[in-house]
This record gives sequence, structure tokens and C-alpha cells, in this order.
Amino acid sequence: MEEIMSAFLNGFFMVLVAVIGFASQKVAAYFKKEGILIELESKKAYADIVVRATQQIYQEADGPEKLQRAKAQLIDYLQSKKISFTEAELESLIESTVKSMKDGITEGLKEGES
Repeated sequence: MEEIMSAFLNGFFMVLVAVIGFASQKVAAYFKKEGILIELESKKAYADIVVRATQQIYQEADGPEKLQRAKAQLIDYLQSKKISFTEAELESLIESTVKSMKDGITEGLKEGES
């Protein structure tokens, strides 16, 4: 009886994994078709450009001032491209870009010390 139950559970989990794999492929295809992934990648790229430009242009400014200027520029740019966004998306995009810049600097310094 235990062997039958074990075989049944193994079969059930195999079917479940197959269904989940199939569903995730369909969801990814839907997102790609709807342009959601492309839009997200575009927003990230625009944020990267704006944050890097703000960092170079306003080197003498402090953190909060740079953040406000980056937000303003990113809002203008996204609106000019007719790309919708939320305040939370804006902050996440900027913070993500700043973090990746800091990580890159830290990594570069570590390589320089080696």
C-alpha cells in the first residue's frame, strides 16, 4: 500500500511540475507579447541614463538634491516618451541604478587593490 501511495505522489508531483512549467512559459509569452518586459527594461535603461547624468552634472549637490533632480529629469523623460509609471516605480528604478553604480565602484576598488 505504501509503494502505491509513493508512486501516486511521485506521479502527482511530476504532473504538477509540468503544469507549472507550462503555465510559466505561457505567462512569460503573454508578458512579452504585451510589451510589459520591454517597457520595464526601457524604464530601467532610462533611469540608468538619468541617474548617471545627474551624478555627473550635479557632483557638488548632496544626496536629497540629486535624488530630486534625477526624479524630475526621469519624470520629464518618461512623460515625453509617453511611458506610464508610478512614484514607487520611479524610486525603485533610481535606487536600483544608484545601488548598481555603488556596487560597480566597490568592485572596481577591490580589483584595484588586488
